[in-house]
Amino acid sequence: MKRTHLHDFHISAKAKMLPFGGWDMPIQYTAIKDEVEAVRNNVGMFDTSHMGIAMIEGDEHLKLVQYFQTNNIMSAPEGKAVYGLICNPSGGVIDDLISYKVSSDYTLICVNAGNTDNDYSVIQSCIKEKSFNANLIPYHEYAMVALQGPKSYETLLALSFFQENHSKSLLSSMKKMNVLQVDDIFIASSGYTGEKGYEIFAPKAKMRTIWTELDKMGVQKCGLGARDVLRIEAAFPLYGHELTTEISPFDADLGKFVDMNKSDFLGKQALEKRPLKFKRILFSVSESIPRQGFEIILENKVVGHVTSGTFCAKLNCGIGMGLVEEGCSFSEKSLMIRVRNREIAAKIHQRNFLTIA
Repeated sequence: MKRTHLHDFHISAKAKMLPFGGWDMPIQYTAIKDEVEAVRNNVGMFDTSHMGIAMIEGDEHLKLVQYFQTNNIMSAPEGKAVYGLICNPSGGVIDDLISYKVSSDYTLICVNAGNTDNDYSVIQSCIKEKSFNANLIPYHEYAMVALQGPKSYETLLALSFFQENHSKSLLSSMKKMNVLQVDDIFIASSGYTGEKGYEIFAPKAKMRTIWTELDKMGVQKCGLGARDVLRIEAAFPLYGHELTTEISPFDADLGKFVDMNKSDFLGKQALEKRPLKFKRILFSVSESIPRQGFEIILENKVVGHVTSGTFCAKLNCGIGMGLVEEGCSFSEKSLMIRVRNREIAAKIHQRNFLTIA
């Protein structure tokens, strides 16, 4: 079982630890509800160092990134973050990722923990097959911390490395860009919670100092349990749930992150011909908590399954996402979720749950 560079801090804090993507990760430090509320109303911090962090450099690094993922990084200005997907030859999703166009010299990428080795293998194959003049350099000695919540900006400015570098003016430039480099530390205005926030990439020794400073400031430590609730409330997909090799980006309602006008990218030919099989839906239930795998029923017929579910404290009900057969149409009270041996009425939502919370 792998451990992040901050693992001992979690043990000292008596966090509940569980395996996730091959890593021993903190699930919660206190009640998950309290950690969620800290992020929604104040600020919280997450150790996300299990994610795959790598730099792509070389004269053709942008051509490589343009090819192996679905979105258009060429059209993005420097300093922007680009969300995209890596597809297999049949158009299924291998992984989703964020590519940070740090400068004209290199691109920082962040991929999912459980898919890191396979993603890197796919990228290396692209380099070899297309003879790109580019290199993939994993940043194993880097750690990653997500600082999320409405007070994340003030908290970030209070860190010593910002004070020492007089970087307040630099951070203000992030209103026009998504990623900033301060020496060997990268700060990105991104996250996985639906809140204002930042993700910090730093060498492990510096990140241990950053974590310690944040802890002394009283920032709430948050685990993967809260992170899952927060991302479901924001209707963000998670690989292995809303995304798999059997599901295309269009099935998962992520078509806006696929630029079919690009000359070529992994899986493009298949996506041009592949019909829609599913559509992603958002729903709430007044009884019970929906869980992955629960059947979705329409007019006494199973038409799909729940991909993610949790309890939303603000709405005081269960919420979830699911994949149903393309072509399904729902009347106001026609959708049901099968919870064990019971069928529970579900309400369809057109937008993420934060907009109504």
